[in-house]
Amino acid sequence: MNLKNLIVALFIILLFSSCGGKESAEKTTTSLLLGNLTTSDMTGGIMIYGYNIDLQEGFSRRWFPNTLNETLELPNGQWRFLATAWDGLGTSKVLEGVLRCALVDSFLNGEETQISLNLTRNNCGQTEFGTPSSKDISSGFPQPWALTFYDCMNYDAVEYRDGQKCIIGITGSYRVILPEGGSFVGASGPGLVSGCQDHSSSTADHLSLIRLPFFQLLASNVPFIIESFTGFGCTNDKVVYDFNAGHLPGSQGGEATALTKDNQNNIYLYRDPCSSRAGNETPPFDYVDDSGISRKLICNTNQMSQIGENDNVVLGRDLDYQGAFSNESIINYSLFNGEFDGDGHEIRNLNFDITLATSTIGIFGGIGIHGKVGNLRLKNISLNTGNVLAFGTGILAGQNNGEIYNAYGESLSANLE
Repeated sequence: MNLKNLIVALFIILLFSSCGGKESAEKTTTSLLLGNLTTSDMTGGIMIYGYNIDLQEGFSRRWFPNTLNETLELPNGQWRFLATAWDGLGTSKVLEGVLRCALVDSFLNGEETQISLNLTRNNCGQTEFGTPSSKDISSGFPQPWALTFYDCMNYDAVEYRDGQKCIIGITGSYRVILPEGGSFVGASGPGLVSGCQDHSSSTADHLSLIRLPFFQLLASNVPFIIESFTGFGCTNDKVVYDFNAGHLPGSQGGEATALTKDNQNNIYLYRDPCSSRAGNETPPFDYVDDSGISRKLICNTNQMSQIGENDNVVLGRDLDYQGAFSNESIINYSLFNGEFDGDGHEIRNLNFDITLATSTIGIFGGIGIHGKVGNLRLKNISLNTGNVLAFGTGILAGQNNGEIYNAYGESLSANLE
């Protein structure tokens, strides 16, 4: 072998050797210990979090009571470890009661490492566990404000994170989940699950007993989930809000936002009643709008016949009659004196076929002097009276003595012969 080939061969050997050595030192056996209290006292649950600053990845893991230590194989680099533990009010109330916190920074370099996480109430005052405004210090120890849930059927309250704009919706109960996750630890599961929080008040807001740090810096690695149910006791229709951006104030999880405001840690949840069973029942869902006016929400065609002649109504979604035939008005009053706000939605694919003499015919039989109908689109609707006598005919209304505003039509036809 000549000198040139020998040098190349040695280079390849050294290259493979160096790669092998690097692979063996890529991870560190790390023992995490919880100190400064007996973990069995923390009946409200314990969670540990880790974040590799170099890789910008992390993990979350539930710590079970009486576990002396947790041994993990973690990638090398600069790490930040946090732990949170709740005393459960002494009765195993998960995510409730006094919170204790721990935070340790450590550089892992391949050598076996032991890290002690000393849980104290004072540690919760560190900014990594939330801004000062997100904490209550009246007890002498910094604690996160208990979560206040806002159940809103209007999206603008969530978008602007303003409880004053919130129109109370259909949620009957909630629960909070701190999931386990992260490729470093191979854990995936519910982690800690709070008890069910019934929303039994007549107002949009509900003050719970759940205390969560509004974490800073590690937002993308501190996920939490909120489940809302239409029934009490966490029953009936469920919607899941995944705050995969963490507890960071202002973070968004689906149709939800979080914000610290006025000495409260607020969670604003938007839920469309028309997407639930409760919103599609008869009689229609009743609510009070932000002006204090009682209204009915219409989510399907069956509910249209449930509208009273003096009701204030909002259309919650487009209504498709799928080519159905009707021989009478849909809202069959001689004079409707309520307000029907279509909210920009559409009524379509409906046929009026009159076979008997009638006074008036249309979607509304008649609109009275106090009646208002508007913000509505009509599409593909036909009216056929043949030779039958009708005293008032129209696609929208057979008679109008009130106000029609912002109403539009497309592919409408009438045969009055």
